[in-house]
Amino acid sequence: MTEKGDLPPVERRLPKAPLVVPPHERIGTYGGTWRMAMVGNQDGALLYRTMGYEHLVRWDPAWTKVLPNLAQTYRVNADATEFTFTLREGLRWSDGHPFTAEDIAFWYHDVLSNPDLTPEPPAWLTSDGKLVGFEARGPFEVVFRFAAPNSLFLHRLASAKEELSPARYPMHWMKRFHIRHNPDGIQAEIERANARDWVELFNLKNGTLGKQTHIAPLFRVEIGERAGGVPDDFEPWPTLNAWSLVGEETAGGETSLIAIRNPYYWKIDTAGQQLPYIDRLRFTVVETTDQAMGLARAGRIDMQARRISQHRGLIKSLIESDAIRVFSLIEADANTVPLAFNQTHSDPEKRRLFGRLAFRVALSLAIDRKAIIDKVYSGEGMPYQVAPRPQSRYYHDRLARQFLEFDPARANALLDDMGLTQRDADGFRRMPNGRRVSLTISVRPDNVTQRDAVAMVTGYWRKIGIDAMMREISRKELYGMVQNQTHDVVVSQPDGGMEAMLAPENYLPAGPSSDFGIGWVRWSKDPADSGAVEPPADVKRQIDLYESLSRETAPRRQDQIARAILDISADRLDVIGISLRPDAWGVLSDRMRNVPRVIIAAWTYPTPAPTNTCQYFLDGAD
Repeated sequence: MTEKGDLPPVERRLPKAPLVVPPHERIGTYGGTWRMAMVGNQDGALLYRTMGYEHLVRWDPAWTKVLPNLAQTYRVNADATEFTFTLREGLRWSDGHPFTAEDIAFWYHDVLSNPDLTPEPPAWLTSDGKLVGFEARGPFEVVFRFAAPNSLFLHRLASAKEELSPARYPMHWMKRFHIRHNPDGIQAEIERANARDWVELFNLKNGTLGKQTHIAPLFRVEIGERAGGVPDDFEPWPTLNAWSLVGEETAGGETSLIAIRNPYYWKIDTAGQQLPYIDRLRFTVVETTDQAMGLARAGRIDMQARRISQHRGLIKSLIESDAIRVFSLIEADANTVPLAFNQTHSDPEKRRLFGRLAFRVALSLAIDRKAIIDKVYSGEGMPYQVAPRPQSRYYHDRLARQFLEFDPARANALLDDMGLTQRDADGFRRMPNGRRVSLTISVRPDNVTQRDAVAMVTGYWRKIGIDAMMREISRKELYGMVQNQTHDVVVSQPDGGMEAMLAPENYLPAGPSSDFGIGWVRWSKDPADSGAVEPPADVKRQIDLYESLSRETAPRRQDQIARAILDISADRLDVIGISLRPDAWGVLSDRMRNVPRVIIAAWTYPTPAPTNTCQYFLDGAD
């Protein structure tokens, strides 16, 4: 492309100070296609984990510190109220347009501060109830100011929890989809995208809807059912990522999404060569994790852990027979199956029942965790509640180890003591008002082991007189139920096994993934919210403690506050766990290089992105 004059020389495509990425093994060679599998229509996170993790700062590969990324440097004042970032001069979007402070100002003034696009700013961008302040000091320096100390800001910015990135909005491309910048032409853009209004249009074009993997959200094209896939006039959007999603290919009855190298990518190796090494990424769309594993067994996946690692037993047998090459995953999840009881249920009777500690303890004691581990997890792992892992600095022995014994007699006695002694003709307990004690555990179908474990849990609970059922439900539908507070029990997110205070949602009502107390989350943000439910005193104490944690800059005091939060969590047992996940494996083809043989597995550390996927390469690639 450079020889044809379609691109300027590489030295004009790089910033003045490119980010230098040391190769894991050796300097790579260019070319080839990295093959992966996408499962179902809700796997857009795979794109983020492989080619979308480009924020102002990032985690180092060992998950020990925050490093500059798009920002060449950053400074933090003494009380963690002011954060200054110096951008890399000459850094460009994938279409060649400069990336400057103007793009971040557009995000701040026209997205974050716009109530139509951001009705409620995320908590990590507020302090003392006030939105973070922003200043652009020329084209390459930006400042964020908080009304009170925000000691976790850099960590949030570096992690996958940072859902509203300041660096994902190319102003020169996005302003035509914003009503303030394009008042005369916005209606034509709305109609062209088949959107309801300009807000839906803007969210489509900035990728907010891209968590799903059907064509419209991922490719930011016309909303609705379309037969033709990606249209011929598809316009790739500008990105700062190593690869850009450009289209789809269909062959042999399979559909694959294709991403190609960004010619303006701003990282180089230690020899001064522009990254990435790999030309293309191919995501073959399959319906189930079994089909994804089939691609791996056929040698059609080059490097992947997502949706693959859960087939632990099969992978282990393939390793033993030398039929597959793998890399190890150090699990950072807090549990295999976090069961969150909805204590702010829209049904007042269920709210009262699920809110009783004795009920949750009884149901925990009714579970034979060893049997589940033996059958579902091939005997690997150990019984464990939802708690920080033993290797975490936040490890809390009581929270992790309590009420794990299989004791159905004690479980029955606790339920009897609660007054649930009456049973119907089918042997199920009745509440004082005569209603059967029933609950549904909602689980996503894309996690086979969680589904199998939940099926066993419902059997144990039925044996103590609880009419328990399992329901498989899509991520989108489940999210709607949780936000409407109509769910009974859900398999919650397993985060918080290592960095518990960056992913605290299973320990206190801290965000939209706190499935056990969404009403409490809403109360903490606005007691007048129609969905708000006033928490009990101990939960209010947790909320206050977590607020003080973000204000504290001394690490020792931070740890003391975290301990107090987890003490209350241990007293409450809001979320029941099954087991601690053992370390697992991801698939690695013989030709893939520069991949660490041991990688941390977490969402807050969006595996494998912090290992710098741009420096992976394929031996013998064309």
